[in-house]
Amino acid sequence: MDDLRYPFAPSPGKTDTSAEAAEKVSNISETLEVQVLNALKIKPMTNSELAGQLKHDAKGVQPRTSELRSRNLIVDTGERHKNGGGNNEIVWGLNQVTTSCPISTEKNDASAS
Repeated sequence: MDDLRYPFAPSPGKTDTSAEAAEKVSNISETLEVQVLNALKIKPMTNSELAGQLKHDAKGVQPRTSELRSRNLIVDTGERHKNGGGNNEIVWGLNQVTTSCPISTEKNDASAS
């Protein structure tokens, strides 16, 4: 894996198995991040709502929203929606800066600001 680290790439963890897993999901996570950003351009959503919209497992969406939040591309709107289990979830929205920028798969674009 190159020199990119969380939040710009999946965390390689502290073991060889974690590093291997991070390498495998690197391209998938990059694509999913762009899909999450594009979905949030339509309307603010929770991780569960994003997973449903993107037809993806919520366990794959949650790390992407954490990475995007760490890079200040998305923000907690302050709203909460109930998930299928009846628990409140954060409703994510695009950061004001993100809404005016083209969305790219280039992870370095977000750090250039």
